[in-house]
Amino acid sequence: MGNTERLEKLLIEYPADARVHQTLVPKSNGTSRPIITPNKPLNKWLKLVKRELRQLRKDWPTFIHGGVKKRSYVSFVRPHTNKKTVITIDIHECFSSITQDKVQTALISKLSLDAELAQRLSKKLCYKGHLPQGFATSSYLANLCLNDTLLIIKRKANRLGASVTVYVDDIALSGQRVNPGELINVITTELSRANLLVKKAKIKVMQSHQPQIICGLTVNRGVMLTRQKRKELFASIANGSMSEISLRGWLANLNMLDKKLMQKLEAYAIKKGVISN
Repeated sequence: MGNTERLEKLLIEYPADARVHQTLVPKSNGTSRPIITPNKPLNKWLKLVKRELRQLRKDWPTFIHGGVKKRSYVSFVRPHTNKKTVITIDIHECFSSITQDKVQTALISKLSLDAELAQRLSKKLCYKGHLPQGFATSSYLANLCLNDTLLIIKRKANRLGASVTVYVDDIALSGQRVNPGELINVITTELSRANLLVKKAKIKVMQSHQPQIICGLTVNRGVMLTRQKRKELFASIANGSMSEISLRGWLANLNMLDKKLMQKLEAYAIKKGVISN
C-alpha cells in the first residue's frame, strides 16, 4: 500500500470522537498565545498523518529546522555563533495566516496529491479554515506552504552576505559585514508578498558587543541557554503550560547543550507529573 492509499485509509478512520479545545499559553512578553489542542484520539490520528506526509517529502533544505527530523532549536541557532551582527524576525500570527486553501494547494503542488484527496485532507488538518497552532501536522504544513517564499528569502539574503535559518515562524540572519536595514527590508517585502506580516517592534538587531539571543539561546560564543530561558522552562512546567511534546523537545535540545540541566529539568517534570519515570 502506497502513501496515497494510506492517507485515504486514515481519512476513512478519522476518529468519530475527535475534539479540540483552545487554550491560552502565556508568552514571555506577558501576552498569551492561542493553542488549539486536539484530544487523544485526534492527536493520535494527526501523528499517523504526519508520518505519512513526512514520507512524501524528506529533502528539506538545510536552512529549514522546525518540524524536520533530527533538527532542533540548537541546529537552528548554531550557524549564527560568533557573528558580528545577528538579526531575528518573527512572522506575526504565522499559523493563522495560512489558510486551508493554501494548505490544499501545497499538498497538491509540493506532494503531488490528488486534488480531491488534498481538499479532504486539508479540511481535517485545519481548524476554522486556518492552520492551527497545536496540531502535530502544523509545523510540517507551514514549512510546505512557506517553502517558495523562504527559498527566495534565503537566496536574496545570501547575496547580501547573510546566513539564514528558519524555525517555522522564526527567521534568523547573521553575518560579519551586513547592512541590517537592507536585509530587513528584503525579508519583510518577501513576506508581505506572501501575505505574511512582521511586527517591527519584534525585529531585533544584535551586535557582537551585546547579548545575541535567538529563542532563549545566546550565540555570541557558542550556544548557551540564557538564565531567563531556564526560569521560563521550569515555570512552564510548574504552571502546567508546557506540553509533553514541547518538554521532550527541550530535553533533546538540552542533551546537546547542558546534560546536567537536562537531568534536573527532567526530574522536575517527573515530579510534577508532566512525564512518567
